[in-house]
Amino acid sequence: MHAHRKDTKQAFGNQPAWKEIETAYAAGAYAAAADLVLKEFATEAHLMPAARFGLFAHRVPIHIDNAGKPQREEWPVVLTVKAIRAVAKDFDPDNCAVVSPGRWIDWLEIPHQVDEIDASVGRELCFLVNVPADGRVTYYLYYSPTGKREKAFALKTRAAAWDSNIGWESTFAAYRAYDGQFDFFGKQQYTFSKETDPQSTYAKKVEWLIYPIGCGDYHQEAEWGMDALLVAKTCGLGGLTVYVGDRRYPVQNPGGEGKVKFTQRILASGPIRAAVEITANNILPEKPDFAVRAICIIYAEHQESEIRVAANAPQQGVILAPGLIRLAREKTFLDKSLGCLGAWGWQDDAIGEIGLALIVPPEKLKDVVEHAGERRMRCEASDGGIRYWIIGDWRRGRRFPVGPTVDNWRQELQALAHLLQSDVELTVGSSEKLP
Repeated sequence: MHAHRKDTKQAFGNQPAWKEIETAYAAGAYAAAADLVLKEFATEAHLMPAARFGLFAHRVPIHIDNAGKPQREEWPVVLTVKAIRAVAKDFDPDNCAVVSPGRWIDWLEIPHQVDEIDASVGRELCFLVNVPADGRVTYYLYYSPTGKREKAFALKTRAAAWDSNIGWESTFAAYRAYDGQFDFFGKQQYTFSKETDPQSTYAKKVEWLIYPIGCGDYHQEAEWGMDALLVAKTCGLGGLTVYVGDRRYPVQNPGGEGKVKFTQRILASGPIRAAVEITANNILPEKPDFAVRAICIIYAEHQESEIRVAANAPQQGVILAPGLIRLAREKTFLDKSLGCLGAWGWQDDAIGEIGLALIVPPEKLKDVVEHAGERRMRCEASDGGIRYWIIGDWRRGRRFPVGPTVDNWRQELQALAHLLQSDVELTVGSSEKLP
């Protein structure tokens, strides 16, 4: 409260209750002062004057319904500009702000991003929300139909392409693909401060964005972390295989050997999400026009990455199968009800223990098949595509890396799968004109 006392007094100093609040605050009765603020100013009539957002002429409420579902923190909300314009025809995505609920002293604008990752969907607006278990919240989208607002938010995700690689990352995790194989970099989430005490064990949170990775030896541990997976000649973490009947066609050129042709491009990078596109052609010898496109997305404050795969020529009987490399020493689990396959184990002394996982729609999961070096989750793709998630975890990157087991990993993944498989419900309210 002290940091904002001057601004708060400027806004509310002319209110009759202000002197009582200031007296309580000066006496150190902070709880009593806070109660008075809530009592006197936590009504619509006493909200911060609209002049604080004076450039905006309208607002649109975004109702987020999490009824019957677990608590969500930093949960991504994505709205198409088309859906917003259905209730606000003059909405301008280049002149807007997203405001969080519960604003009883001041408005709280939160970061947002406007991008386009799928031409068939068009431009989208995304931001992160906090929603209580079995709860509902309303965020507000402020805008003006004219003008352009210059507002920058801290970069929390990044995408980059270098050599034959394309990568996408949040400050929590980094993924990359090359020749159709998927890999991940483990990141140090905390570092120990040595500024004042060389023996300090104080852990300080750090946020690394590492792409483009450059030409350093990332197979050796650096300050930020390291390449935490050796994919060899496998799919790695989430690489695809196409099945047609009893024949299988890896969508990879392991070691650069193979006939699949890849094109790739960066779609988005910013404060909320990064996305890349990987398109593979020449997969089926008898159908040269058959291609698959993967859009890989990661959100700020998230470790998992969403993968959306679509075939350009859907046909009956096609199975799409993301795979998971087998580790030298590992323990695994499969939860078919959640479409979740996970492994915790060891691959190399330099890396140490890692966790790997795939989450697919359970209603599309046909079976899990074993192959030399990898497992594949075969999914029905009669509608032309699938959506799945990959998660890589590096034990040494955790703040408390003491003795995690496959049981710990399973519990974390099952909780995540529950959230991913049952998203919040969004309702865009009617546009309201500001006074």
